[in-house]
Amino acid sequence: MKKLLILSSFLCLNLSVFAQKDNIKGRFLVLPTNLFAYAFGAAYESQINPRVSAQLSMNFYGIDMQNTDGGATAVVSIIPEARWWTKPVDLEKNKNLFFVGAFLEFAKTQDTPGGERELNDDYLISKREHAFNPGLILGYKVWFSKKWFFETYAGPKYRFFQEKSDFKRMAETVSEKRNGNQLGYRVGLNVGVILK
Repeated sequence: MKKLLILSSFLCLNLSVFAQKDNIKGRFLVLPTNLFAYAFGAAYESQINPRVSAQLSMNFYGIDMQNTDGGATAVVSIIPEARWWTKPVDLEKNKNLFFVGAFLEFAKTQDTPGGERELNDDYLISKREHAFNPGLILGYKVWFSKKWFFETYAGPKYRFFQEKSDFKRMAETVSEKRNGNQLGYRVGLNVGVILK
């Protein structure tokens, strides 16, 4: 139980590596339990000037319970982002920094439901979604040594999505499409080390 709790706590953590003005960030997590959860991600951030940076990140995450008669969800996202820092990014002068970011998230989601079914039951076979999600975040970065820092952020996004679902109905496969939009959020925590 203790190991599962420790592994679960890393679900929200990204490991970041800084090389002078450019940043390489990433995360890696696998929970090999009955609830097989995973998260992989990488990002590149470049400081354009002391108060503005640009970032591009790619993430893969999901849950797979198909070995226990459950379903599976897999998400792939690409997120370009611009950040404005309230103070110049300078480790010697500013150890704590706030930032505001604007981003566009492009995401693809694949859902495969699980569970037992009767031979003539109607059921969902799979669902695919493509989404375009603009949003804003407010974040905070603090260095707790000359090499290590953490960064946390949260903010709203608005999701515009197109969904295609395949159903088995009366022994035939039927596809349905729908477009929609809804309010969402983005939240995260990065833990990192500066390399010089």
